[in-house]
Amino acid sequence: MMKSILEFQAKLNKIDATDHTISKEKTFSIQQELERPYPIVFLDSNKEKISVSLGVYGNIPDLDKRDAKVYIKPLEANKDIIIEDKFNLQDLEYISNLFKMQLKDIIFMGRKKTITDLSHVNELYKSPAYLVYIENKINTYIMIYFQRWSHPSQPRGAGEDQYGEDNTYVHGIWENPKLPFSIQNKIKK
Repeated sequence: MMKSILEFQAKLNKIDATDHTISKEKTFSIQQELERPYPIVFLDSNKEKISVSLGVYGNIPDLDKRDAKVYIKPLEANKDIIIEDKFNLQDLEYISNLFKMQLKDIIFMGRKKTITDLSHVNELYKSPAYLVYIENKINTYIMIYFQRWSHPSQPRGAGEDQYGEDNTYVHGIWENPKLPFSIQNKIKK
């Protein structure tokens, strides 16, 4: 049965003007903005710790369970092109309804796309959310998050860009999500 995980722990990492990291760890609720959370740690229904580190550009560099498999996909669909390993509009609508997200149509590099939308929280959220699918021997988990820069003028240079977006909005975390096999297969490709 699908279960929402409402709290997680994270260490917030602020980078000061001298390029030093200032960290603060505490417990947070889902659906709030955090400054560079690394790592995000949550407890599943068996009280097992699952730790996910969000890297630059939404990459997942490590997971604390060696036997786990981690997949990541942006929550977007091309309207003009159907690609086997990408979400189509029906997939995206199903996911957005299941996990209660808004969608919007955009034009990106001359192509029509539908993406998940968080501009109602902050207009600087211009990129789609990322769906992280974690699979271990016992359970599966989904974490959905958005990332954005703090200011419209960012990144101002390569030094700032190397750290990636500085704000992350954790939309939700779910244990044993109920997704059709067709969507699971696209996530895993």
